[in-house]
Amino acid sequence: MTTTAFVPERYVAFRFSSKTVTWGDSSVTVEFGYRLESDGTVEALACTERYEFPYEGEVDDDRRDAFDRVTNHLGLLAGLSYYKMAAPPTVSIDVGVWTSAQLGAHQEILANGLGEFCFVNDIDPNLRPAFVATMTEPREPVPLVLSAGPLVPVGGGKDSCVSIEALRAADASPTLITVNRYPVIADVIADAELPDVAVRRFLDPRMREFNEAGALNGHVPATAIVSFAVVCAAVLRGHAAVVMSNERSASEGNVSYRGFEINHQWSKSADAEEILRSLIESEVSGLAYFSLLRPLSELAIARSFAATCRRYLDSFSSCNAAFRLDPARRVSRWCGQCPKCQFVYLALATSLSRETLEQVWGAELLATSPREGFLALLGLTEWKPFECVGESGECRVALAILTESSEWRYHPVVAELASAVREAGKWPSIAERSAVFEAQPAPGIPETYVHMVPVSE
Repeated sequence: MTTTAFVPERYVAFRFSSKTVTWGDSSVTVEFGYRLESDGTVEALACTERYEFPYEGEVDDDRRDAFDRVTNHLGLLAGLSYYKMAAPPTVSIDVGVWTSAQLGAHQEILANGLGEFCFVNDIDPNLRPAFVATMTEPREPVPLVLSAGPLVPVGGGKDSCVSIEALRAADASPTLITVNRYPVIADVIADAELPDVAVRRFLDPRMREFNEAGALNGHVPATAIVSFAVVCAAVLRGHAAVVMSNERSASEGNVSYRGFEINHQWSKSADAEEILRSLIESEVSGLAYFSLLRPLSELAIARSFAATCRRYLDSFSSCNAAFRLDPARRVSRWCGQCPKCQFVYLALATSLSRETLEQVWGAELLATSPREGFLALLGLTEWKPFECVGESGECRVALAILTESSEWRYHPVVAELASAVREAGKWPSIAERSAVFEAQPAPGIPETYVHMVPVSE
């Protein structure tokens, strides 16, 4: 561990300084270089991040050109993990050429994707550093002929399982993809029995050291970073679509902070998807990027999971404790105590039996996990948990469904929570309950995929 204190205020600019691409026989390595430049009182700080993308066959000139373009965006997005260590007022970009619209899109991603970071560090949420880059007029996107089936990022949770099965049922020939593969994800992929691709991401190993020495830390827009890594793989391998599994509930914020809505899931939101799609379309043509589940609520997705994804009951997990970087601190599937566990349990309790839920979690979470977590999910606390959980309104709908279930209606915790919701004047109306299961329009879904969106019965 370093003995030198990290003082964020001493760094005045962040620089995306280099990109190195090394082509191998079956994989390409892309390394990004970053620098935090100081005010002269300390040395500049250099960091690197590396990706390995597997591919097969020949990569023609158009795809190499497109790959070069999209990896520039990946490098700038991945750099947010290092920018946030000091959050300086200037971002300098030495790699590639950029249009004003592209830089504006990246500024939006930074400002919104680092909202939670600003909240937890008590800094101004209007985080809009000046971007300095080599500018160009808009260029024609690289025209690509992409014939392979859709790439589906797999995170190990219920949502991607639902997308996989919806695409399988439509004979869409999906290929599964991961950006770093944890044991839970490997188990889900094994159960899916479909072709898969593994991209590897290597963060600078000194980040933990810098954080321990005083660097600022917090949430980054991880889905945006993963999305562009998958886009890079799609371009390289010739896939015609990247099919995400982000639901409409991801667009709801967690808390209002200094006049700004802070959304832990912002990079999964409809707004973020539109921005990312605009960046992709500015560089390449012929590649679709969208979320198949965007029209659906979390409860509708939970219902589809219960109906179509039984093969994953022994492998799936949405618990963040299963994805900790330190294997010694990682749980095998579910911790049973966090808001994520509580939300998925509550959502699936509307569609799966108590016996099945206990087989999945090894416990009855309504009795064994903190009541405060459920109150927060139900919108009865100051803010919604900073986790990828559903809307407060649909959590209340889930609770209302449980109060009418023969398995749950007499459960003391269900009764206690229902009483608290009623006292707060937030009991869901019939219209609100119905609306949760109705699909909403999602114009980003290509016409050829609209019929594949799973429909709740």
